[in-house]
Amino acid sequence: TKAFISEFINSAQRDFPNDWSTVFNELPAELKQHFSS
Repeated sequence: TKAFISEFINSAQRDFPNDWSTVFNELPAELKQHFSS
């Protein structure tokens, strides 16, 4: 499941870099920690 999420995020970053940064900035802090770890 985590690999799927990572793959989804990678493709989202590639396809929608601007939208992704907007979405990422709105995520709760604990979710950001999960993605960056």
